[in-house]
Amino acid sequence: MVLNKKNLAQFIGLLVLGSLAGSLAWEIVERIVNVAGNALSLSLAAPLSVDLHVIALSFRPNIGTLSGAAAGIVLFFLL
Repeated sequence: MVLNKKNLAQFIGLLVLGSLAGSLAWEIVERIVNVAGNALSLSLAAPLSVDLHVIALSFRPNIGTLSGAAAGIVLFFLL
């Protein structure tokens, strides 16, 4: 698919979904490795956070975030 104004929302959606899926997958991998007795952490030390006094969100990007975003971009252009 070629990126234009009409499909920009789909591109951003695939980018965000890929980033979230990659982040969650990498977190699972890190936890499995930690349970096995090895220490592995390629996440940022300080989380990126937004506090609106009603709701607070925090996000710790890692290798899975980047690989998931790349997979979302590739998937978009393959469609």
